[in-house]
Amino acid sequence: MSVLPKDVAVALEACNERIRSIEEEKQSALEKMRIDYRLKIESLFGKRQEYLDQIDGFWSSVLASASSPLKDFFNGTIDPKIVRAVTKLHVWTCVKDGSLCRCVSVTFRQNMFVEQGTYSRELNSDLHTISIEPIKWKPGTERARQDSVFRFLSEEMKEKELIEDILDAFDTVFQDPLLVLEEGEE
Repeated sequence: MSVLPKDVAVALEACNERIRSIEEEKQSALEKMRIDYRLKIESLFGKRQEYLDQIDGFWSSVLASASSPLKDFFNGTIDPKIVRAVTKLHVWTCVKDGSLCRCVSVTFRQNMFVEQGTYSRELNSDLHTISIEPIKWKPGTERARQDSVFRFLSEEMKEKELIEDILDAFDTVFQDPLLVLEEGEE
């Protein structure tokens, strides 16, 4: 290929710069639209949560359902027992520094494996942990700590791909828990 004339090279660079600028503008508009959508839907999720919290055993039934996306991450023996102690699940999105962040919160009643309480993990859009209220395992639960889906709520879990997969599974369950229950009954 012959050398580009200087005026053509300058024109091409200006054109490419404009293309990059439009792409950045598009990404910014998409992010704003995502944020606006999430803020609208979060208020509806909050209202729905108030109703679901009135149903005793609802979240443990959803999580234990055969069609729960979290089942893929269960260790075969312990997680089904831990799930029975779940009284509340909440997954929400908020905006921090102009980006969407997601948080998973799980509340447990008294059980053999985990101290009673609410544990949570908040992640930014790059899946870095912003804040964590780590799960408190009871003594003698070393195996559960290593294999349980609920290790997602521990500071030790650092595998980004696994964090993303489990976050998506929690999110799917939370966004449409009735569908998970219906599919599990088929």
